[in-house]
Amino acid sequence: MTGLDTWFVYEPVAATGWTLIGAFVKADAPVETVVLRHWKIRFGAGLVLFVATAAALLLNAPAGQKKRLWALSIVVSLLFSAGIGYTWRASLDHDADEDVTGRIVTDIAGLKSFQETLTEQSEERLTEPPLFVPTGVLIDSLRFEGGTDFDVRGFIWQRFTGDLPAGLEPGFSMTGVSDLEIGEPQTDRAGDIEVVRWPFEVSQRVRFENSKFPLMRDRFALRIVPRAITTNQVLVPDLGAYPILSPATRPGLDANVYLPGWEITRTFFELRERVPVTDFGLGGSASNEIHPSLYFNIEVRKEFIDTFVSNLVPLIIVAVVIFLVLLINEREEERIVLMRTGPGFNLSICGTLLFVAVFSHIGARQKIAAQEIIYLESFYIVMYFALLWVAVNSILYVRWSESRFIQYERNLLPKVLFWPVTLGALWIVTLVTFY
Repeated sequence: MTGLDTWFVYEPVAATGWTLIGAFVKADAPVETVVLRHWKIRFGAGLVLFVATAAALLLNAPAGQKKRLWALSIVVSLLFSAGIGYTWRASLDHDADEDVTGRIVTDIAGLKSFQETLTEQSEERLTEPPLFVPTGVLIDSLRFEGGTDFDVRGFIWQRFTGDLPAGLEPGFSMTGVSDLEIGEPQTDRAGDIEVVRWPFEVSQRVRFENSKFPLMRDRFALRIVPRAITTNQVLVPDLGAYPILSPATRPGLDANVYLPGWEITRTFFELRERVPVTDFGLGGSASNEIHPSLYFNIEVRKEFIDTFVSNLVPLIIVAVVIFLVLLINEREEERIVLMRTGPGFNLSICGTLLFVAVFSHIGARQKIAAQEIIYLESFYIVMYFALLWVAVNSILYVRWSESRFIQYERNLLPKVLFWPVTLGALWIVTLVTFY
């Protein structure tokens, strides 16, 4: 029905010959995401270090043989690259949900139990019982502008059964939005069920957590509240209006909604209590009950391929060119003349590549509009150090003939260490960022 990976938990019922089956969409399974992510990242890091150490021992790296050092450099570089990719995968698969502070509502039985709890609490406090108003949401248009503003269009409806209780007026409002337009209501009736539906358009300013960009997952929520302030209405999701309630199936979102550069991963309703910061001057006439607010959450994930092509591919090309410059680094005059190379040539190439990296870095910052240092910038910072090292190494190789490290086997050690050190630094930054 959903096309999603699903777990089945089943148990035969011997008395009837039937089997009871519970289906859980894998993406919605209640697991400790933080613990699982930490475990996977620790496992991957331990495996990379173990294999790298074993390769160094098997290849007898301390002997200093040229072929063995190059073989070890290739193996360790591939291990660090695999470690970076594995950490990315673990972070995307097991991102944290600790910012969901309310109660996620995904089944009718759980919603009824929640409503009964609120009714019992009102009876214990000798207050008016809450009036539950089933409220549904359908989003048919999403647009992300300027890196901070979401424009949302769609419909919100409320369902009533029988005659409306005294004091209950259909209607809603939204809080925490910069602009809200609600169209004229349309009323439909089927038997004793009355549905009032409003088209709406809202602009909401959001602030994403960009520290993990481009492997970032975030969410924004529409807070839907009753139109009247002094009311005992409680808006609850109209779950019966959706055929499938699994968040991974994106209930409440039209199938044709598309957000360029982002993947919409989940949508779900949430009931969250918020302590009011004011009584709006109404004093004792305002309700003293703190009723939960209805939130419609939309979870999005940045598409990695777009960012990889636009930002990381140029850096990979820069790194390859830097390595080639390092390979042709020479100090003998005959070889310099033959290859038309030397410290001056190397410095000019490094300067040109530095401008490429800097302008790409500036473009990424302007596009993301982040206020903090983000994960993507670590690639640029490491590349700056790589450029600096190649430039300095070119000078030292010519001017510092006493250095055993620089002069060993015609500058062999800086060459074989280039990729392991560069990728190792990126791997460490990746572990620190996503752990």
